[in-house]
Amino acid sequence: DEHTNTVFCVAFQGLQMADMESKGGGMPDLATASYDGTTRVWDVQRCLTKNSKRCLASLRGSLGGVWCCAYASDQPLLITGCSKGTLCAYSTANKHQLVSRSTQAHGQNAIFTCATSPTGHVAT
Repeated sequence: DEHTNTVFCVAFQGLQMADMESKGGGMPDLATASYDGTTRVWDVQRCLTKNSKRCLASLRGSLGGVWCCAYASDQPLLITGCSKGTLCAYSTANKHQLVSRSTQAHGQNAIFTCATSPTGHVAT
């Protein structure tokens, strides 16, 4: 389940303390974006306590190497951007299902970074 190419970005899911307690007091999930074309989601607590290198999900909605990832703070979404200009949104509430993909977010230009605002806007 490890990446097969360079990891360019990592992002912790910004859970509130009540959400952390509902997860059993563990760590938030971690997303990693890689040039292998995948974004992987990891249960950090399991990785630390069981020395596990198995990811929770391997997301393949991007059309090229994935340069960036960010969790939305106002809704259950993980946003990714790739080397071919694709912007993807995955539902963290629904097993990381792809809910949106824009192949023309930047034309053919790469998306090197992405961020979300507390009001739900995405910046690339």
